[in-house]
Amino acid sequence: MIPPPETGFKIESKVMLEVLQELYDYAYHGRGCIIYGPSGSGKEFAALYYWQIYRYERKGLTVPFLKLDCYGLDVDRARSELFGHAKGAFPGTVSEKEGLLTKARGGILFLDEVAALPEEIQAQLVSALDPGIQAVRSLTSDPADSGGAVTILAATERKPDKLIVPFRMHLGKEVLIPDVSQRQNDVPNAVRYFTKQSINKLRNRERFLCQIYGCTEASEIETPANYDPVSYLAEKITTRLSVDMERQVWPGNLRQICNALDSAIVRAKRLTGFEAFLEDIMYYYRNYLNQQNSLFDPLPTGRQAWPSADPTILEQIRDIFPRIAEAEQTEWASALSRMKGKRNFMRTDIEQFVHAGRRTIQQRLKILENQGLIRREGKKKEKYVLVSKIETATIPVFALPHKTTHYWTYAHKEKTGSIFEILANTRCLFISGERNELKGSFVESICHQLTSEYTVFYHHFDDGGMGEFIDKVTYLLEKEQIVDTGEVSDLKDRTEILEMLNPLVNRWAEKQENPLFFLDNTDSLRSTEDLALLKVIIDTWTGFTFILEGTKMAVDLSRDDNAGPLEFPF
Repeated sequence: MIPPPETGFKIESKVMLEVLQELYDYAYHGRGCIIYGPSGSGKEFAALYYWQIYRYERKGLTVPFLKLDCYGLDVDRARSELFGHAKGAFPGTVSEKEGLLTKARGGILFLDEVAALPEEIQAQLVSALDPGIQAVRSLTSDPADSGGAVTILAATERKPDKLIVPFRMHLGKEVLIPDVSQRQNDVPNAVRYFTKQSINKLRNRERFLCQIYGCTEASEIETPANYDPVSYLAEKITTRLSVDMERQVWPGNLRQICNALDSAIVRAKRLTGFEAFLEDIMYYYRNYLNQQNSLFDPLPTGRQAWPSADPTILEQIRDIFPRIAEAEQTEWASALSRMKGKRNFMRTDIEQFVHAGRRTIQQRLKILENQGLIRREGKKKEKYVLVSKIETATIPVFALPHKTTHYWTYAHKEKTGSIFEILANTRCLFISGERNELKGSFVESICHQLTSEYTVFYHHFDDGGMGEFIDKVTYLLEKEQIVDTGEVSDLKDRTEILEMLNPLVNRWAEKQENPLFFLDNTDSLRSTEDLALLKVIIDTWTGFTFILEGTKMAVDLSRDDNAGPLEFPF
């Protein structure tokens, strides 16, 4: 069993535990590696864990850990930082400087954003780190000294294909840090850890805690056993936020989660009592999300820079390419999983996620075509289509073609046709059935296809109900200067607001290309008022197409005597 990290938070996700095991193996034997992954995923945390194991296995020895951020370094500056310089070596040098390769002897030198390091310096590093050559030494050290005793760790946001081959081969091992979408089990622990950090950095922290706990002195604060005031407050905030955070898309990964929490805690008013303070935290957390996501939630389409791989596709990729590196297998599976819902895709779409040469990608696309995983389309056979073996036949779909006063309900039992063919004669489509992994995959597939033809406004219903949705639409109409802020603020009743908005929304729709509302989790709408408002919106916002996920609304419409439903399998 590998030791847990000393810094950061407890890791529980299986995929990240495998990464820590890989880092443990390299650190135990003193082998350097390249750590790569999306921005904010925790590459420096991984480097510190490597250092922790390196120190643990070499008890009694001093093991320095030095870091160099390579981003923006020119040749002279990079050479000076790594190898040192003599006085007057180049303009601006007024004294001698010892290089990091000398300072880090017997320990670890961490090169962050190593892909930005000039190629000339990469070549010199290969020589400096090769004990058989020892051609490049620190200019200010003894000639007998060399950098050979230094263990190099490197990190880069993308796969390190920009490194020169000798340097990349010298580092050898490559460790992929997955994004947060593949590590959801770690989110609660991350929330707890970042919350504690944020609270501890607050100015006048004790006065802040006294106000929350309703005390005049910090010594009067009472908390349950095994909790200090900060830990207990962090636990309460984690309980309130972690479920919502797990289902959000975080393009900035852990760094963005940290920023969201810090923003909410810093801006929250110092209200007396836990409940009032937690409500304020929720308010400013949602305010942060609204600013980041332009009010409407991000589509659940795996739009992260490093999308997770569909297990079935990953298994097929491993069978077709058994000899390529596991990291590249994952990249191919992730890229093809992203293409799963598209009608077709180009080679350039794959190049965004598979970090290999163009010729290599073309050759492997041809192999995938020969193996029957993809096929060519288009006049010049320049487009590809994924031939997916994933079935969605068990997912019931309800399509509600819009009539002036009627809905017709179609129950889907066979494999769906093109979503565009369905929507050509259907202004309102329901996706019904139990929430599970298969249904989630199907919803993602639809979202992928929609973005190529429709302007999609995605909203996930939760405790805010229809009020939050109407507020979002109102805000966007105000930004477009279609509605005046004063007109809405004078109205208190949602029905009155909706009556005023109805004609204006259709005017807004005229400015969009194929506007569509994707309303997820409509089953959370429980009040009669919310259901009535949604029915009014579907009927009157004729400029928009609607797709709604949830079973209860479809059932309610089928029981509506005025709707006159007709059930028909297609």
